[in-house]
Amino acid sequence: QESLSPQLQGKHAQTLHTPYHKTCACVTARAFSPPPRLSHSCLDKPFGGARRAHLEHKKKEYLSLPAFLPSTARPAAGLSREKLARQLPHDAVTPAHAYARLRPPMCPPSVHVSSHQVVVIGGGVAGLTAVKVCQDHGIDAHAFERDTALGGVWNYTYKNVRLQQHKDDFRLSGTEWPAGVADFPDAKAVEEYIAKFVCEHNLAPKVTRGVSVISCVFDQLMGKWAIKLSDGQEARAEHLVVATGSLGKPKKSDAADMFATFAGEVIHSSEYYDGAAFHGKRVLVVGAGSSGIEIAVDLARAADTTVLSVRSDVDWVFPRHGAFGRSLRLCGGGGSAPLWLRNLAARLTFGLKFGDLDKYGLKPSGAPLDRRIVVSDEFYPLVAHGAIGVQRGGVQSVKGNVVTFADGARRAFDVAVLCTGYDVATHSSSHPYLNTHLEPKTKLDFYMGCFLPSVPKCAFVGGCFGFAAVPRIAELQSKAVVNVIAGVSALPSPNAQHAHIQKVLGYHVQKGNTNVYTANGYYRELMQAAGEMRSASLVDASVPLKAGALAAAAAFFATRASAAAAADQRALAKPLAVAAAALAGLGVLADAVGRSRGRSPARVSPVHPAYTSPTGGATGVREIGLHPSDSVLSMNSGGASSCSPSDSSNTSPRSSKVVMVKDETVTKQGADLAANRFKTAKGDVMDAYDAWADAYEHDSLQKLGFASPKACVDTFLEFCPPEGKDVLDVGAGTGLLAQMIRTRGFRARTFDGMDLSPKMLTHLVAKGIYTNAHAHDMMQYPWPLPSNTYDGLMCNGVLIYVDDPNCLDEFVRVMKPGGICVIMFRHDGYPQYREKDEALRAAGKWELVHKTPDSRNFDNLAFGDNTEDDVIFNQWVYRVLEHSPAAAPAPVPAVCA
Repeated sequence: QESLSPQLQGKHAQTLHTPYHKTCACVTARAFSPPPRLSHSCLDKPFGGARRAHLEHKKKEYLSLPAFLPSTARPAAGLSREKLARQLPHDAVTPAHAYARLRPPMCPPSVHVSSHQVVVIGGGVAGLTAVKVCQDHGIDAHAFERDTALGGVWNYTYKNVRLQQHKDDFRLSGTEWPAGVADFPDAKAVEEYIAKFVCEHNLAPKVTRGVSVISCVFDQLMGKWAIKLSDGQEARAEHLVVATGSLGKPKKSDAADMFATFAGEVIHSSEYYDGAAFHGKRVLVVGAGSSGIEIAVDLARAADTTVLSVRSDVDWVFPRHGAFGRSLRLCGGGGSAPLWLRNLAARLTFGLKFGDLDKYGLKPSGAPLDRRIVVSDEFYPLVAHGAIGVQRGGVQSVKGNVVTFADGARRAFDVAVLCTGYDVATHSSSHPYLNTHLEPKTKLDFYMGCFLPSVPKCAFVGGCFGFAAVPRIAELQSKAVVNVIAGVSALPSPNAQHAHIQKVLGYHVQKGNTNVYTANGYYRELMQAAGEMRSASLVDASVPLKAGALAAAAAFFATRASAAAAADQRALAKPLAVAAAALAGLGVLADAVGRSRGRSPARVSPVHPAYTSPTGGATGVREIGLHPSDSVLSMNSGGASSCSPSDSSNTSPRSSKVVMVKDETVTKQGADLAANRFKTAKGDVMDAYDAWADAYEHDSLQKLGFASPKACVDTFLEFCPPEGKDVLDVGAGTGLLAQMIRTRGFRARTFDGMDLSPKMLTHLVAKGIYTNAHAHDMMQYPWPLPSNTYDGLMCNGVLIYVDDPNCLDEFVRVMKPGGICVIMFRHDGYPQYREKDEALRAAGKWELVHKTPDSRNFDNLAFGDNTEDDVIFNQWVYRVLEHSPAAAPAPVPAVCA
């Protein structure tokens, strides 16, 4: 109603305040004629059938009117009950329904749109890893998981499943396996390990569960992804990460059609849980992949008969332990051994463990590591003892409960378990939410296994096949994605990506697949993209150098050992020795340089300090806390967006109630500061923050839930994008704000920082982002900075410790005319600055251009009913208007220059 002219307010105020029209507050936005006042009794009465005669004609006539036609050009608004009845849609029940159906929608349904830097699809191992890696580098990532539990496929495994990889290969980023866990843990141990990972890194708040992603469309104009969710809500993201796993829905094969008439029970391997349910039954397992082998072994302990039907070539079934009882580590890890040498070692392992596989009738063709990974210690022994029967050639026909095989054998069964596989992530059908970007029914080939050249700002994480562990590959892929997002590395052109893809497909491992990381050479390329290796090419070059050194050494010893060698041959011994030493040295050097640490963005919180509770007991990690990437929580404060000082500033005396920290893992220094609402005595500030410096980012962001850093960065990027500009961070602390800006892909020309605490600035300098860092008291004037220097300035939180409002003069002095200052004021701090701020505006020194809504700063501080103690803040955006006279700053040494 406030948007109406005074005449309209008087004329239609009563109409607009009827209960029906209260929900249509934007009725005037489309310049409709005012609708009639209809009583509730009229709206709720159904119409008789006689009034529907002219339904379609009247409806088309009404709907043909332009929705935005001025009210003077529209028909008179005298829509009586009878006229509404003649225009009633077929499926309407009352005039209210008719009116709602015929009028264009005036207030669209409320749809919440969340905004993130990165949206991750999937809350399994890969999705959680992607969120964690983004979180490590201050990138705002949020995941959507269709299930109500985290962990993905590990929530649906059968009872006796065990890891196929060694636990040291299956390691989640930054989380250790609990002590005493077996080398190949069972499903329960893996579930507990994933829960430990989620808890330690506080990932649960970063995942919305029970919500599916319906569609993802990239807006080329805005450069963002629009994501629609199953709950009717939407999300926006600069980058999309698909982490739905390597396998999708159970695959429907010809076996399912063949067994449609089977008289017994038919299940897919995805429905299998425990062999005890099949005790005493005759069971046929169709398919000899990983699931088929493991289910057949499980059934052999309970079923009366277990037969495995193998249609095509069999796989190598690896043992978990070698011939001498040692656990096998078969996964690629970027080592130096070429694939042919690892295949040779695998063949020797089989020979020592099982002998000749011909005796089982199951000798595979091809090299062991060039195929799928299938693992079982018991399969070959159970086949040898007859506990598992094997039928080669597949099923020919099914009639009743009798199955005829390709060799003519006929057997009766009670149950058929179809282990016919799943849709895979490398096919477009596995990603229906991307159907606007993917060609239907096509195989997907990825650059580095995670980027599609044709889909912008999108990555696929966790798609992993072959002899490699998903958690480790997901971590490397996530780091590669973060490097691209943060601008540390750039993707090559689409043509160059396609050329690399064709090279990888030429390896022919698993028939050519860009997501097979079995070969160490390809694995090393991913390590380089992730920043864990400086140069995969140097490491590649070291392999033939080392091989050459070995060959030269062998020739040297052969020459020396042969007494009958001719003199000219013996003369070669010395050159051979020199060559062997030189090649070995070059190989070791190339390997060492290539494996040195590559480029990657700095971590926001690299240290998780240990904490002992005041009582001395162990503390549990709780799923509480906000990262700097979390959204700021709006307080819905009426006119908070107004550009005038808020009248809701809290000036009442503090309550005597104690402020409690929800998360007990906060360090003592952080807990003490938080309990005082960060209103430390001015004389103690430097010592307090020096003591807290090492744990500052861990406590304030992950545990206390500071919201203002992200709000400050969001506001600064909106009003002062830093590319090519000179920026000053006042109260810079550990350099968190610049780190967050850098991870979003922005780089200032110069980025200077100033803070009271030298220890905090030590962490700032270590990030390598700031040009100059100054340890200086803000109340010592002038600041050690020249006048008219900076295009942008950020000041987040530090003013609560500054008693002198005249420091605002220094803000103006160091800024260029037209420069933007983003300053965070707490409600309990602004009143002492109000008079100075208004004076600067009145003098034309700066102007207020924006003020963010009221927001809570500490999500994990509990105030109980004492809301006066809650810390509310706004980000104030000022534009400097005047050119300041030069000032000679006091000679204060910089921490770095």
